[in-house]
Amino acid sequence: MSERGSLDQGIWILAEHCEGRLEEVTLEILAEARRLANKRSLKVSALLLGHGVGQMAELLPRYGADFVYWIEHPMLADYTTEAFAMAVGEVVRMGNPSILLLPATAMGRDLAPRLAARLDTTLVSDCVVLDINEQGLLEMTRAPYGGRLYATITAPDSRPQMATVRPGVLGKGRQSKGRKGIVRRIEVALAPMAVRTKILGFTRVEREELDISEAEVILA
Repeated sequence: MSERGSLDQGIWILAEHCEGRLEEVTLEILAEARRLANKRSLKVSALLLGHGVGQMAELLPRYGADFVYWIEHPMLADYTTEAFAMAVGEVVRMGNPSILLLPATAMGRDLAPRLAARLDTTLVSDCVVLDINEQGLLEMTRAPYGGRLYATITAPDSRPQMATVRPGVLGKGRQSKGRKGIVRRIEVALAPMAVRTKILGFTRVEREELDISEAEVILA
């Protein structure tokens, strides 16, 4: 059922997934969004895009989402910049969240600038620390120049306040199996002619060792 009623205006995150599984960075950002929301008595909403991904919609509340906005469409089965930017942009305009967080992954780095342009808002990329102040402004800290300094940025005139978050710098929250949330399926209109990219296939790279970005402890 499509529901275009009032969407929550608190903190939104984009849930990234692959082959039927939520990516670790999604759970990291969701836990951080929950922490920030608790400081200001806000709600957390997760955007889930794809085709045949309904089972993941039920998992997101266990990690801190109050609402899950599930956007189901055949054109979202594989990631393309145009289709995702159109779909996310439409739903964000409907909800007008205060904060929107995306992972600083290959997908997030590709999508976020296009989305920020569509929404006419400020984007702070590759953040390593997030906080929210007494005025409800998101304090976004990034480490430019190879991490030689830290810069904390606010965007008081931008809505949503938008940031991408570097994977592996925030802790993953614990799953609470008893925690419930509201899952809403949102219908969006996507124009096939506007999507100029077509995914022909994927080549899997088998990893024999743990990705260093996913390691809990590194000895050097």
